[in-house]
Amino acid sequence: NFRSAGSIYLWSQGLDFGDLCELSSLDEGDIIRNIRQTVEMMREMLKYLKPEDPLVEKVKEGIEILYRDLVVVRI
Repeated sequence: NFRSAGSIYLWSQGLDFGDLCELSSLDEGDIIRNIRQTVEMMREMLKYLKPEDPLVEKVKEGIEILYRDLVVVRI
């Protein structure tokens, strides 16, 4: 949904999690879950891409950008 996409986009642009929560109408846990699900989907994509596909590097780059800070922390 658009709210999730907007939050994920802002996160990918380096926005601090606290600022992201203030701007989003989603709950903190929902934001983290949506980002994690996006990262998981990107990891799944890597399984089906050929190693020489130029998209592989872009997907890896995207994972690195999204998977940071509180998204990585497991309680």
